[in-house]
Amino acid sequence: MSHDRATIANRLILAGTRDSPRISALFAPSFPNLAFVHAVLQRKIPGRVWLEQTGDRLRSCLITTDSPFCFIGGEMTHESIDEALTLLRARPPITLVCPRELDIDARAAAYGFAVSERVQFSTTTTEAGRAALEVPKPYRVARIDAELFPKILWRPMVLGIFGSRESYLEHHYGFCVVLDGQIVAEAHGIVAGGLVEFGSFTHSEHRRRGLTNIATGQLIAHAKAVGHRAIATCAAEKVESVGLITKAGLLRNFHYRVLTLAAERQ
Repeated sequence: MSHDRATIANRLILAGTRDSPRISALFAPSFPNLAFVHAVLQRKIPGRVWLEQTGDRLRSCLITTDSPFCFIGGEMTHESIDEALTLLRARPPITLVCPRELDIDARAAAYGFAVSERVQFSTTTTEAGRAALEVPKPYRVARIDAELFPKILWRPMVLGIFGSRESYLEHHYGFCVVLDGQIVAEAHGIVAGGLVEFGSFTHSEHRRRGLTNIATGQLIAHAKAVGHRAIATCAAEKVESVGLITKAGLLRNFHYRVLTLAAERQ
């Protein structure tokens, strides 16, 4: 997708960094996936922001990331909704998170988007860390550093979110389980706004051994140590993912709707 001004009509204006404090105010503390939002505004992960203004008042914004996750904050007009959906339709797959009160579902359907449900979990810093488990031999657990980063399993997804190894290591953190020098399970966290939102991945030959819980447990324990609140989300119908997250010690906060656009099949 091109991010040039030429692709944007007059209602949505590409934002500069000076607008970040005003943009942050459009997102309530209970907004889903808030670590993503703050990370884009703080330039910790790649992303773009477009603003809709009424006079001098900032009315709404569209935030896109280089991952499927994109966000609308504020009270967007129907005209700007159409602009946003036109922009997003050009770059599937998309998972668009919107304010609960924003009436967008019917308009989005005309652009090929479907409504689905996700669930968010979190833990306070006082509750965190109880998922840290004993590591069975011959496995070992390690923080992902410059040496281990090239060995991560979830490489396309991680680079799509974080942009580069340098950005990942400077602003964020992750932990992994290693066997014979190779990563077999990993958990990666987006860090921003006092939150760490994490996802995990385990090699198919090493699943159902509790290794995902070990990687996420180490990440959650580290979050506790540095004062971050851990967040995780997943599709509501993914029972196994829900089970892994709750087993890691996170509590269910709420369900929320998203608008999804699948990638075209080749």
